[in-house]
Amino acid sequence: MAKSPKESNTGLVITLVFFILSTLGLGVSTYMGFAEQKKHIDAAKDAEIKKKDSDDRKRLYAAEAQLLYKYITNKDLPIDAGDKMEIPGDRQVIRDKAGWAGKGVAGLEEALAEIENTQGVNAAGAPEKILRGDGTVTTPFMKVAENSLNMKRLYESGLQKQRADHDKALADLRGNFESEKKLNDEKLAKAEAAQKKTQEDFLNFRKVVTDLQAAEKNSSDSNRKDMLAKLDAISAEALKEAEARKDTEISNLRKGLAEQRRELDRLKNTLTSATLMTPTGWKVVKIEKDPRLVYINLGADADVRPGDYFFVHGNQDNGLPEPKSKGKIEVIRVVEGKLALAQVTQLDDAGSNPIRQEDHLNNPVWSPNMRKSIAQRKHVVLRGRMYLKGGDVDNTLEIVKRLEDMGVIVDAYIDFNDKADPLKIGSNSTGISEKTALVVEGLDPYQGKSKADDKVSEAMVQLDNQARDYNIPRIKLQGFLESLGWER
Repeated sequence: MAKSPKESNTGLVITLVFFILSTLGLGVSTYMGFAEQKKHIDAAKDAEIKKKDSDDRKRLYAAEAQLLYKYITNKDLPIDAGDKMEIPGDRQVIRDKAGWAGKGVAGLEEALAEIENTQGVNAAGAPEKILRGDGTVTTPFMKVAENSLNMKRLYESGLQKQRADHDKALADLRGNFESEKKLNDEKLAKAEAAQKKTQEDFLNFRKVVTDLQAAEKNSSDSNRKDMLAKLDAISAEALKEAEARKDTEISNLRKGLAEQRRELDRLKNTLTSATLMTPTGWKVVKIEKDPRLVYINLGADADVRPGDYFFVHGNQDNGLPEPKSKGKIEVIRVVEGKLALAQVTQLDDAGSNPIRQEDHLNNPVWSPNMRKSIAQRKHVVLRGRMYLKGGDVDNTLEIVKRLEDMGVIVDAYIDFNDKADPLKIGSNSTGISEKTALVVEGLDPYQGKSKADDKVSEAMVQLDNQARDYNIPRIKLQGFLESLGWER
């Protein structure tokens, strides 16, 4: 019998339902399996990260421990070979905070840097850094502590010795004090005894005087008058003799003072060339057949020029120049660097004291190369009124100009026409100094005394004080002009 359509579809539906349900179950179970697998994978990755972080920290802590141990003992940390680090390399990694040191402990780098910059102390007590630049430990902290302890002991030993020396010195001082005190006590006792004896002698003397006075009082009036008369006569004679002696001594003092003044004036009027006591090195080196022509050892090197003149001083046995000049020469031709020809323009005694080879030369205002270099020029000061021609016209400014034309530097002079500011400084000068060689003295209307409210007299006193401070020699105007060959 054939089945109906309804009966045939029911089995298919049931089959399809079971297929769908089984498919859904398989999908759900597969999904759940994959989800559980992902969870394990994530857990494995997280464990790997934590392991790496733990390894990095382990390596960081190992490096830190080795560094600190090395700094303290200068020895390697006794740990497994696999955990040991290369300190210079690990130190750089920690400094750069790279790799496994990137998660370093806060403040670790600063603490290590402070340790490494610490100044230790060596065996001699001198400061010494803990590390060299390459990270090598030079003096570990334990050695620093040991050195410091040794230095402390050495210091305490030295201090103990100083104390002992101090105590000994104090004891010696006390002993010396006691000895000196004993001597002083003995001297004081002797002095008191001498004073007592002196007092006794004085009392005895007073008694003798009293007895004599009593005896004199009992003597006759005539004897007393005779004695007084004799005493008066003796006193008058002694007074007369003293007065005579005083007058004689005063007269002798006045004569001596006058002689000293004359000598002082003579010295002031002496030519500068006549006071030459030390050789200048300038000499006569050759004399021509004509004795009026001589060669000197000055030439182009010293900028000697025709017209330059020199005073001639004889050569003594000891090689020094004679104080007084014998004559004067003038350059007429420059031959070479150290040679020039000169003619004799003045000679005091040609017969007995002619100019000879090796005679010394001098010029009070000339110096080598003074025309080329200001530093080589002679410095002078003019003091007082300067009269050239014997009249009453002050020629100070004219003399200043003529000296400066010759190459002489005038450090200071008095302009009597400028009542407000009379003390002047010459050109190329900064005033009186240790370079000033000479003070030329003209007429002093104030006789060396300052006049109140007078700028000129104050300027004269100021110039004198400065010249005295530098101990500058002086010369009268007449002698100075004669030394230059100028007519007065």
